[in-house]
Amino acid sequence: MVHSMMSRASLPISLWGYAIMTAAHILNHVPTIKVFKTPHKMWTWKVPSLAHIKVWGYEALVRKKTHPRAKECIFISYPQKSFGLFYRPSENVAILAQIRFFCERDRIQR
Repeated sequence: MVHSMMSRASLPISLWGYAIMTAAHILNHVPTIKVFKTPHKMWTWKVPSLAHIKVWGYEALVRKKTHPRAKECIFISYPQKSFGLFYRPSENVAILAQIRFFCERDRIQR
């Protein structure tokens, strides 16, 4: 799963760890073959929501609370208590963001 995520997104190999964390997050929110419960539900007794799941490696416009303009970034992970972790290729940094807009629909329609 991680290898296909990395090859599809064509991101630097240094983001491999984020791909592993994202794959683990997704696998914890889907049912297993032997037990028709998700690991998340077995641990917390709550049915997990899949509404927050986004495509790994897709472009997003991210705006931090202190900056008025959004910048182009790439979605790389699901941290706790945040909307996501994003990679900014121009500066080679990872950004923890609160405000974001995903460009998934634009890319799917092309």
